[in-house]
Amino acid sequence: RPPAGGGGGGGGGGGHDQDDTLVPVRFAIKRQGAQRVQVQGSLAELGSWNPKKALDLDRVPGKDRWERIVLVPSDEVSRFEYKFIADDRVESGSNRKSDAHLVEPQAE
Repeated sequence: RPPAGGGGGGGGGGGHDQDDTLVPVRFAIKRQGAQRVQVQGSLAELGSWNPKKALDLDRVPGKDRWERIVLVPSDEVSRFEYKFIADDRVESGSNRKSDAHLVEPQAE
């Protein structure tokens, strides 16, 4: 279990920083009849909440499932938020919160 707390980034040093480690995170959702599905969120990799920079998800052939794997900095995996966009409509309700830190990594 990682230690609680954790300051805000740092300037250099320490050979054990994880800031440069990227973790693959799969974004997946079912959207029947959608022509385009995207994800946007609080990370730069997700467009920093800018809809023009949202990432397109790929449709799983023959299904109404959309997905994409995004490399997320390890120090951000447990604390980012996101929403899906289907056909230019952002999903309603509260932001989704990352649960990627609760999932065991899988070998490809």
